[in-house]
Amino acid sequence: MVIFDRAGSIPASGIRIKNSKRKIQIFAFNNMVGALLLLQMLSWMNFVKDIGEALQPIAIVIALILGGAWSYMLFIKNRQKFPRANITHKISHKPISNNKVLLNVAAEISNTGDVLLSLLAGTTRVQQVLPLLPEMLNTINEGKDPVSEETTEIEWPLIKEKEKNWKKREFEIEPGEKDQIMYDFIIDYDIETVVVYSHFKNVKKGSRNIGWELTTVYDLKGKQ
Repeated sequence: MVIFDRAGSIPASGIRIKNSKRKIQIFAFNNMVGALLLLQMLSWMNFVKDIGEALQPIAIVIALILGGAWSYMLFIKNRQKFPRANITHKISHKPISNNKVLLNVAAEISNTGDVLLSLLAGTTRVQQVLPLLPEMLNTINEGKDPVSEETTEIEWPLIKEKEKNWKKREFEIEPGEKDQIMYDFIIDYDIETVVVYSHFKNVKKGSRNIGWELTTVYDLKGKQ
């Protein structure tokens, strides 16, 4: 027996078959669209990966250029490749006989830079100020300038000078640290005032006698 719909034209079973076919077609279409979208997404991911691999060498070159520029700014333009140091004097004295005094000079060196500080040579000398020697006294009494045209300081008479030399890498100071060199001088008891001068050569300056220096005036009388 065939059942007709209310319009009396198409059987109900025919409608169900048609609807099923339509659902199958929609399902197949949706699957096809999903597959196409998936393929497109995979293709895009591969494209992005290829672009990333192609740009990687360029990124490395850019990083090297930026790193080189940063190094130039720090170590060349700002001179951070050169060591920096600060010197201080700690001076004391003690009579050791009726006519002699032990003068102790501690030259303290602080590494204030960002690189290792290496020292190869250091010099400390003691010069007499008071009492004035006859030559210096005559120069001053005659109204002459005791400072020569080639210098900016008075060349006080030399009492004694000590020089210390180190082998390469024997005396090094790390950034932020400090060390000191001790010098002992035996001088006459009647000396009242001295000038203590220290100089430490900068090995980074090669053969030029450039480095760090300090001059200190020290009174012996009244200090024990």
